[in-house]
Amino acid sequence: LVQGFLFLMLFSFSLKSQSLDSSLVKKRTRILLGTEVLGFSGMLYGLDKLWYSDYPRSKFHWFNDNNEWLQMDKVGHFGTAYYYGWMGYEATKWTGISDKKAIWWGGTAGFAFLTVIETLDAFSAEWGASPGDLIANTGGTFMFIGQQLAWGEQRLIMKFSHKPSSYANYRPEALGASYTEQLFKDYNAQTYWLSGNIASFTKLIFFLFLNNG
Repeated sequence: LVQGFLFLMLFSFSLKSQSLDSSLVKKRTRILLGTEVLGFSGMLYGLDKLWYSDYPRSKFHWFNDNNEWLQMDKVGHFGTAYYYGWMGYEATKWTGISDKKAIWWGGTAGFAFLTVIETLDAFSAEWGASPGDLIANTGGTFMFIGQQLAWGEQRLIMKFSHKPSSYANYRPEALGASYTEQLFKDYNAQTYWLSGNIASFTKLIFFLFLNNG
């Protein structure tokens, strides 16, 4: 799902925070809310067509899928919540509100979006609302928020890469028939990892060493 948010990533990371008067803060907030509503609507429509349209609808129900896909889908949820929270924070800072409010309001954007996805799952006969997904969404959200509150920066960063696998050729209905579908559906082709900002940690170690010395 991370790649599906390319538009908002480019938008939010190009914005700069600055001190603004209240009228401009309100104006920018309206612009941001309007952009996010359009972005959310477009992505949800695309996901519905890509993922759910070929399956029958059902009543709201739960489904425990924690033992499926070797938990790769849970890592995807974690990473998506993390990155969307980061993008939400950067975009919210642009409006001019306080940094702490931007952390909480923007940082929970990923959790809010993925909760909508979970609701779509809950009404699909093929899937169901997953407790494991909700836990992963929460974990990714607070990985961003926790670091931002503690350090004012991200010292541990989730990263993602995709390399098409041969397995999709054998099960295109499950793993995707096109590159776009495979990007979302083929967990065999996805790699996630944590990248640590060594410079940030060495500064802290150096600081502690000087104080203890």
